[in-house]
Amino acid sequence: MFLIRLTVLSIGLVAYMSLAIAKGNPAPSITTLRTINQGSTSGIQTEHFEVIRDNASLLKLWQLHTGSISQSTSTNPQLESPNLESTQLKVVNPELPPIAAPTATLPTLDFNKEMLIAAFAGNKTTGGYLINVTEVNVLVDKIEINLVLIKPSTNCMVTSSITQPYTMVAAQPISDKPAHFNLQIKSKNCDTGLIE
Repeated sequence: MFLIRLTVLSIGLVAYMSLAIAKGNPAPSITTLRTINQGSTSGIQTEHFEVIRDNASLLKLWQLHTGSISQSTSTNPQLESPNLESTQLKVVNPELPPIAAPTATLPTLDFNKEMLIAAFAGNKTTGGYLINVTEVNVLVDKIEINLVLIKPSTNCMVTSSITQPYTMVAAQPISDKPAHFNLQIKSKNCDTGLIE
């Protein structure tokens, strides 16, 4: 009797997952996320999200991020890798003061096993901002990446300097499907510590 119930449950679970995948819902694979780099100072001063799948694309992004290549002087402000899914990089306002670029070293990733998700929030007028990758779902036709930008509420004491919050996350398993980014904006109440 137990074996019959287990068989029926297994058949039901397989049918449910097949239907979910056919409708474009997340495949039942587990995505592992690992933060590679996160901070509030970047050479990328506009909102920019992308998936990096090779070392050449990572180097190009890292050079933009660390200020080795200026967005305002680049002859082609778009990244040019065919393996890249990204939003368009826009030319920075040349009247803005130069930023102090991050000094971290280029991360090492095994692109045979993982891909890099990079999210840059662009220039913010104060400190206190944070951007995170919250979820990655591999669907039938795309990778859906959920992001949250946490901004300080009016009751927060923050620095009065321009910041560029960013995060870089390694994700497994790899996928060559196009990426779709969903950005949700929330506020942090510094009196209660709650994010709403």
